[in-house]
Amino acid sequence: MVKFTSVTGSPLSFFQFINNIDVYNLMVFNLIVLSLIGVYTFTANSTLTQLLIAVITASVLDLLINYFKYKKFSVPKTGIISGLFVGTVLDLGQLWYIPLIAATIAIISKHIIMIKGKNILNPASFGMVLTGLIFGTSLGWWSATFLPWILIVGLLVLYKIRGYQTFTFLLTYYVLFIILPAMSTGISGIQLSGFYNPQLLFFSFFMLTEPKTAPFRRNSKFIYGFLVALFNYLLIQYFSNYAAYAFVLPLLIANLLVPIINQKIK
Repeated sequence: MVKFTSVTGSPLSFFQFINNIDVYNLMVFNLIVLSLIGVYTFTANSTLTQLLIAVITASVLDLLINYFKYKKFSVPKTGIISGLFVGTVLDLGQLWYIPLIAATIAIISKHIIMIKGKNILNPASFGMVLTGLIFGTSLGWWSATFLPWILIVGLLVLYKIRGYQTFTFLLTYYVLFIILPAMSTGISGIQLSGFYNPQLLFFSFFMLTEPKTAPFRRNSKFIYGFLVALFNYLLIQYFSNYAAYAFVLPLLIANLLVPIINQKIK
């Protein structure tokens, strides 16, 4: 087994080393790497302004709100994460005020829309969906391109936060969107590329698992993942006018049910 060393000099196993990593630090590092890959892939001229506006807006706003609430400055990790999501999930070519407004809505909703002190709506998703409904913007998921990195870091995130919802989400998604439609044509009709769609896995590993808005019990997480996939299917099939907000709009709908799920599912 590979051994790592702690700050005290004592040896650590690989899993102990992973457990010692702060999940928010891991997410910030992960999203920065994927963003840089996206910038390289789609060029800085097309990506960097939008990304910087979203990250700076979300980070500064979160920093200031936290200061007024707690009277101290701290690194706004969740603000940085929300900004990175907004900047890279929004489609390319947005006018400058779109990422600014989306990031602002994300952070304000994070601090205001709460039940018993707990966040209800995924901030980045809410900011992007509300901005999209107002201005007609779409999603591009342009940082979700490098599948090996998404898989490796995604599995680490699942291990750290026990992201059971990802398993039921992917299973339900694969059945509804890939397996059932292919039953009429046989096994040859299955589109294998659908199983490892980078955008799907990016959402499954990094947005669906957001710990502050997801259920906290294992069985609740299983139900939650199933519901997000089911709502996504219903959106595509029966509300195609909103199909541009696949993944994120169903996530928000499921977010609203989390208090009930936490209460009812033991």
